[in-house]
Amino acid sequence: MASKGLTTQTNASNHIALINECMTGPPAEAILKKCGLLDPRPDSAAPLYLLDNASGIGTLIFRLLKHNSNISFGRIVGADIDENYLSFLRERAAKNGVPSVEALRLDQQAPGLDNASFEFIFNNFGVFFAPKDTAVLTETHRMLRSGGFAGFTSWAKLAWWDELLLPALDRYVTGAPALPDPTKLFPATGWMYPQTARAKLQDAGFVEVHSEVWSFTPEISAEDLALACTHLVKAVSARAWDESARLRFEPLIEDAFRRYLCDEFEGGRWTGKMSAVLTWGRKA
Repeated sequence: MASKGLTTQTNASNHIALINECMTGPPAEAILKKCGLLDPRPDSAAPLYLLDNASGIGTLIFRLLKHNSNISFGRIVGADIDENYLSFLRERAAKNGVPSVEALRLDQQAPGLDNASFEFIFNNFGVFFAPKDTAVLTETHRMLRSGGFAGFTSWAKLAWWDELLLPALDRYVTGAPALPDPTKLFPATGWMYPQTARAKLQDAGFVEVHSEVWSFTPEISAEDLALACTHLVKAVSARAWDESARLRFEPLIEDAFRRYLCDEFEGGRWTGKMSAVLTWGRKA
């Protein structure tokens, strides 16, 4: 049985993941639309075979089901290396009446699933965390059926970092050491730019490849945005700050973030834009 502390930590992580869907969910819907999956499917349509790679808690899957609640699946898989997220994905699937969703613990770089077994494979804000993103693309191409589509999302930039976090720290956390740009810490490079993301898919053998920047304003409260963003900030400060700086300044970040939002925006609602790179292509 899990300890109370571990359970509490897991629940907190799932809560933050749900908040993050305010930021990762809209691009997930956008890439689904680009690949034709938000269009109504006729009742006579064949069952769908779909893999959501680096799925997390299944954001893309549940955004799809939101728009196609009666969709017929031959197989739908959410794959991730984090068993806590997968457990929560299973709970969500059961709660939403889709127990057929498979939640599999797999490495996106070496998933080990069969050749040509899916019509659609998506990767929503996961590929740039892979040290070997070329392996992710090779495996995606291998698992797709001929004519199948692959879709990837990544961040063009983390706008809230420059527009909210840094001025909040400057105003309310005097003396805090500088923080590096978090996008510089992603193992895979090039996904922030449509031209290089497009080239990556083309080099992997995909055809009819498209890539574009897609922007939106997230619908999220000051409290939730501060909580979710602070989670990432602390992951960066853990690398950039020594122990004394972490102990002194990390406890102040969330409150500073929230105060800045409430001071600068009516009702604390950020009016800025998040920008994602959507990249999709087809297997010939």
